Parts: sequence; structure tokens; C-alpha cells
Amino acid sequence: MYDEVRYEDCWFARFYPVWFMVKRLGMVAMVFQFKYTQGMVLTVLHLYLLEIGAVLVFKPFVNWYYTKLELYNSGVAYVFLLVIQIFSKQHPEDYSEEDKKIKVSE
Repeated sequence: MYDEVRYEDCWFARFYPVWFMVKRLGMVAMVFQFKYTQGMVLTVLHLYLLEIGAVLVFKPFVNWYYTKLELYNSGVAYVFLLVIQIFSKQHPEDYSEEDKKIKVSE
């Protein structure tokens, strides 16, 4: 797929394969860095939004099919992360009194 990147016309296309790996390594680092899930989810959510915008603006692929594939990949991940963010209990005051009394064992 990365054979179809148009390196001559677009500076973002030269950076895109590196961005792909940096994004993956950043996600692994966030798992160990953030104590709370919402910090990690919000950071990755904004990264995906940034990537969707950059792919739409710079169109780094020669073939439009690969551009749509990357947009679909990022869009699906963005929607799933948005669902996690919307439907998760983010603050301790959101929990009921019964939930606060439950002991969690590992």
C-alpha cells in the first residue's frame, strides 16, 4: 500500500509512513503513561481527528482507493473511541453509592 504514496508532490506523503509508526508507538506509551482511561482515549481521539484532516487535505496516496481505505480505518477507530468516551463513567461523582462500595479484586 505504501508503494502508492506520492512522494514527489506532497511533503506529508514523505512523513506519512513515519507518522503511522509514531502513532502506534505513541499509543503503547499512552497505555503506560495515563492512569485514567479518559486521558488516553481523548488523546488518541484527537490524534485520529488530526490524521483524518491531514489525509483529506494532503491526499498522500496516488490511488484514491488507498486514501478511502485510510480514511475508513481512521474513521472507524474515531467512532469507536467516541463511543467509549461518551458511554464511560469518567468522574467518581458519576458513580452511584452502590458502585462506590464494590470492592474490585484482581
